Amino acid sequence: MEKGIYRIRGNAHVDGADARQGGELRPGNTVRTQPGGEIVCAVQNDAFLVRQNSEVSIVANGLRVVAGAVLSVFRPNQRKEIR
Repeated sequence: MEKGIYRIRGNAHVDGADARQGGELRPGNTVRTQPGGEIVCAVQNDAFLVRQNSEVSIVANGLRVVAGAVLSVFRPNQRKEIR
């Protein structure tokens, strides 16, 4: 699986800057979406769909969901933490 941002819809930001397709994401980044916004991305061996009105911080072993909704697909047999 290739890493990075696959698709952006509407207003979406990574660490306060406009998200861009093909941009890299890694632990320590924060993804925020506005109304109507959405990001589909891959980080390490995991994939995420961050829905509108969401704020998600990527951590070394999972996610920290501050607000909103996220669909996640994790690599099997690896411990992950969602806070």
